[in-house]
Amino acid sequence: MFSSYSDGNSTDSFEPFLIILSEGQDKINVTVEIFVLSMVIATKVLQKGPLYTKATLDFSMKYGKHIPEPAMAMGTLPQAFCLCCGEYVVIILRALGVLFALTRVNNELSCIGKQELEHFVVEAAIKHGEEDGTVEVVALLCEQENLKDGRIVTIHISQQKKNVGIVL
Repeated sequence: MFSSYSDGNSTDSFEPFLIILSEGQDKINVTVEIFVLSMVIATKVLQKGPLYTKATLDFSMKYGKHIPEPAMAMGTLPQAFCLCCGEYVVIILRALGVLFALTRVNNELSCIGKQELEHFVVEAAIKHGEEDGTVEVVALLCEQENLKDGRIVTIHISQQKKNVGIVL
């Protein structure tokens, strides 16, 4: 979920959203759907509302590419992370090691970048970047040679430059 007013400074109420990822039948794309959530005042029940926006992400992976998964106490679920900050939506397919950066402008999602991380993604978080209009994703990646070891990376995302850059 993310807020339509998630600038980090507002104390006003916000409209929450729900993000649902669905794997395509051909297994080379993922559909991202964002729904409005609303509260039924009488019953105080949160319910999924109408579709807000939708996008399809294509990922062409090399056949036979295998990223080893670590043994983790809580398992390897969820299969994907949906991270949101301001107008940015970042989708990370953990076992494939693929990150998609999208922007949400005028009720439309646009993919502005894709980064193959080449590692299983153990954990990830998103925050505003140092420059205006940027975000940073900080991720813990599992080493392929030693599954009990990992590295922390920072992925810089900028809509103005239309790029996704990674810093190890």
